[in-house]
Parts: sequence; C-alpha cells; structure tokens
Amino acid sequence: MAITPKENYFMLLRGEIPEYIPSFMEPRMNMISEDLLTPVSAPDGPVYTGWGVKYVGSADIRNGAMPEPGFILLDDITKWRDVIKAPDISNIDWESMAKKDMANIDRTQSAVSYRSHVGYFQQLCNFMGFNEGLMAMIEEPEEVLELFEYMNSFYMEIARKTWEYYRPDVWSITDDTATAMNPFISLETYRQLVKPFHAREASIGRENGLPINMHN
Repeated sequence: MAITPKENYFMLLRGEIPEYIPSFMEPRMNMISEDLLTPVSAPDGPVYTGWGVKYVGSADIRNGAMPEPGFILLDDITKWRDVIKAPDISNIDWESMAKKDMANIDRTQSAVSYRSHVGYFQQLCNFMGFNEGLMAMIEEPEEVLELFEYMNSFYMEIARKTWEYYRPDVWSITDDTATAMNPFISLETYRQLVKPFHAREASIGRENGLPINMHN
C-alpha cells in the first residue's frame, strides 16, 4: 500500500529516508494573508505590506514580488518607534478565516505548515535596505533588539491564534541571515539579536510536540 504524501514528508522530518523527495508545493499556508505580511506576487503593480514595505513584481520571475530596490521605509534605526507600526489584526475573524483556508486541504494527504513572515533580519533589511540594516545592527544593537521585541510581540499573537484555530502539523521559522556560501552576520550577532526571537516563536511548536523546520 502506497504511503500518503503527508506520511512521506514526515519520514523526512523524522530523519528517515522517504520513498520520494517531498514536493515543496504540496499544500501549506501563509497565515493572515499574503498581502498583509509577505506578498508572493505583484502582477498588477506595487503592493504594500501591513508594515508599509513596498513590494514590486517582475515578469522575468513570473511576477514574483520582492521589496522594491531603493525603497527605504526607515532611514534611522533610532526613529523606528515613529515609523514602524504593527498591522491591526483586531478585527480578524480567525475561526471563519481558518475554515476558509482549510476547506480544500485533505489533511490525511497533506501536511499543513505554519509560516507567517520573512524573519527579523530580513524584515529589518526590508525596512532600511540591506547595507543600512547591517549598519544598524553594528552601531545601534539595543535599538534593533527593541524593534525586534516589538515585532515579536505581534508575530507571537499571530502564532498563538494560528495554533488555536489551524492546529498545523509542522511549525516553520523563516529568515534569511545567510547565502549558501556565507552568513551575513556573525554567530555572536545572530545569538544576541535574532536567535531569541526565532526560539520564542519555535516554543509554541515545541510545547505542542510539532516538528520544527527553518528556512534560511
């Protein structure tokens, strides 16, 4: 009897050799909505995230959306409290949204994965640009830490609601602190400024016995 795609994927997560390489495109979810946190496409012009970052698409990459080159939302990390405002999610009907999102997913066949945002380091670079984001971490680490605390409070609210209403099978953490060749920041900087928030989000998965993966 053939195993289901979900069973095959969980073999991989347990460190076993799966029967075949799992497909990344098997059903998964991005919480809230793509436009609010991380747009994946922008075929009809710019899209602004709930944080205020401008994303644009390109026909060369099938309209896949990325932050617009040169767009700067925050030019001084010490002024982040005046500029960076968490999206308002107070009016979201989580129960109805979950039912709609899950309506066409056969959970006997497909694993549902929680993943809500692009990460702390990457979001900082989305706010400031890559060079200025790196410089902020070097010159004003306390301000970066407080910004990440503010962002984490918002993301943890989403994470708790997600667990309550979606009950995902896998807990996923996302950031881009490196290329395939090198990290962008030192291990010390990662441990001081970024890892505490990755760990805090992962705690919900750990507490509920879920396998945890990380895209970086």
